[in-house]
Amino acid sequence: MFVYTKSCNSQLQHHIEGRVSVLEWKDEPDAQFISVLRERRRLQEAIFSIDCAGASMCEVEKVEAALRRAAEVHRNHPTIQLIRTNTDEIVSSSDRPDTEVAACHGLIVFPQ
Repeated sequence: MFVYTKSCNSQLQHHIEGRVSVLEWKDEPDAQFISVLRERRRLQEAIFSIDCAGASMCEVEKVEAALRRAAEVHRNHPTIQLIRTNTDEIVSSSDRPDTEVAACHGLIVFPQ
């Protein structure tokens, strides 16, 4: 879920600040991230606090990459700042199923 900490009329915004929960957004397609930024037609700058609690480093990096791609394809190419929070609560990849390691590298693994 995107939670905006500073906002005004969404289409007129030049600057947004918000919070993104990795656990809530880790499985969303890039198109979802793109649509969130595309709604802000005049966007020049975006600052996102990335809540890493309970997520693996791979999941954190996946969400960050999706946000960066969304900024790259936005018509204004806004600057984007990503600030990680709750980094002490990032879980080890050994605490996750083996399928996550494959997913981090873009592979699809089907459970047996």
